[in-house]
Amino acid sequence: MDTWIIPQTQIVIVNYDKFGRAPKNKELVDGLLKRKFDMIILDEAHKLRGIKTATTKMIQKLHTIPHKLCLTGTPAYNRPTDIFAILRFLDASHYTSYWKWCEYWCEMEEVWTRNGVRKNPTAIKKIMRPLFVQQLSLMAVQRKRADVMPWLTDVEVIDVPIECSKIQKKYLDELELYYSVGDIKCQGTLDRLIAVRHICNDPSIINLEHSSPKQEWLLEFIRDNKQKQILVFGISKRMLKKCKEFLESKLSTKYKIDIITGDVSPKKRMEIVSFFQQGYINLLFLQTQACAAGLTLDNADVSIFLELYPPASDYTQAKDRMIPTDATRVKDQQIYRLFMKDTFDASLVTLVDSNVSTSDIVNSYKEYLERRRR
Repeated sequence: MDTWIIPQTQIVIVNYDKFGRAPKNKELVDGLLKRKFDMIILDEAHKLRGIKTATTKMIQKLHTIPHKLCLTGTPAYNRPTDIFAILRFLDASHYTSYWKWCEYWCEMEEVWTRNGVRKNPTAIKKIMRPLFVQQLSLMAVQRKRADVMPWLTDVEVIDVPIECSKIQKKYLDELELYYSVGDIKCQGTLDRLIAVRHICNDPSIINLEHSSPKQEWLLEFIRDNKQKQILVFGISKRMLKKCKEFLESKLSTKYKIDIITGDVSPKKRMEIVSFFQQGYINLLFLQTQACAAGLTLDNADVSIFLELYPPASDYTQAKDRMIPTDATRVKDQQIYRLFMKDTFDASLVTLVDSNVSTSDIVNSYKEYLERRRR
């Protein structure tokens, strides 16, 4: 729906972004409720995570529509508590209090903040897990992908270890043994971990001398596979844009490259996706968190991940962008995952595969630093 006016039809399709744009989102919700629809379907329902977001709050107002259906492959997108917003939408009379629900079902850990100690929910209590699964089964049906799309085959996943340049090793040593590198001063472990990722991907992102073996690997791969259509995923928007500029400076103008990040409008996204699906774009850069869902790019032969980072569900969703939508579109496809050898960048591949949380990755990095100091 490109306008805020709800058409007089039996079916209305609305982008989630519309519900987050005040003040017109209230007008949108009032209009939908006034039409007295019989059913509401939330595709990619995990977008409701975060009980305080404007999108979640406005969509929750639609819970009075008689029939509700939520579709998602990752109901708990990052942590178990993410599922509460979906449960509340489906049964608002029963799921009334987020914190009461957390206290009942979840382990709680104490976290120190500026305002004192706060309790944060973590995993579902071990003793409660069988009952939790039973409760979910009362309102949920699980369908395996192989049952829905029997034509699918396993995609080959290839891990690519890349040697660090001398300058990268120097920067990483400075950062991991001390708390600063260049003009960057890190106050905590998470800050250092973010800086490590930038150094592994492209040090120029944090104004350090340019040296990016990942970009060089990508350039050589393209030169050897010009006939293939390629998706390239990354977390950092600056990194993706720099990588795009680098490739455009090295490749022929006939080789078409485009990019989708979080600031690209829905209309422009669909236009770029259409061009890629028709073969007019050879390589498409995608910001992982912004493009992990909602895009069909099954014309791709290859997906390349320049970096992996939590939540693991972002990676899982992103690599599914090139899943064939029907049996006629099945072809050989590969996924390449790039990481810098003998750095924490390599550990992230294993950690994300293990579906660990962001906090677990930070703790793992702390242990990694302790081993480095010994």
